[in-house]
Amino acid sequence: MNIYALLISGIFSGIVLSFLLTKEVIKKVIQCGIVDHPREDRFHSETTALMGGISIHYAFILLLTLFNRIDWIPGLVLILGVGAANYFILKKMRKQFIITSMAVILSYAILILLIHPSWDGIRMKFQWFVLGMEVLYFTGSYDDGFKPVTPLLKLGLQIIAALCLTIGKKTITFLPAPYHYFATVI
Repeated sequence: MNIYALLISGIFSGIVLSFLLTKEVIKKVIQCGIVDHPREDRFHSETTALMGGISIHYAFILLLTLFNRIDWIPGLVLILGVGAANYFILKKMRKQFIITSMAVILSYAILILLIHPSWDGIRMKFQWFVLGMEVLYFTGSYDDGFKPVTPLLKLGLQIIAALCLTIGKKTITFLPAPYHYFATVI
């Protein structure tokens, strides 16, 4: 299969899987009362389900694993860990969610650093991108599912996610070193 067919099938699969999962997630989230009520500072005029990112994120990591962009062991860590964390959100189990989220992020980081140092440059860069993405996903999930994250904590976690990009050498390229690292984080 050529690269374009693989890309198109991956995108199509992601859209279909996200769509199918979204319907179920919305039902479950509404049942659990994880909703945003209309307020003056919001755009919606009806009660709206939160946690819409669950289905998109889950489809994304599942397809990254199936299409071998993430190896099976790290992929299973993400799939099972994100599934468990989502379960704890729906059951309103805050401490378990925090512990699971931290365990997933640390496990994935350990797998990147220790178990798979043989990955080529592009693949390793992508793994760091995924780690930063997980930090942002769990931050947003906590914010939607439990209580708003303070702006300072959210900024700190966003900086950590951006640092994952710089560690993986995914930086802004129009500035010379070391300025491109700083610009990437900003």
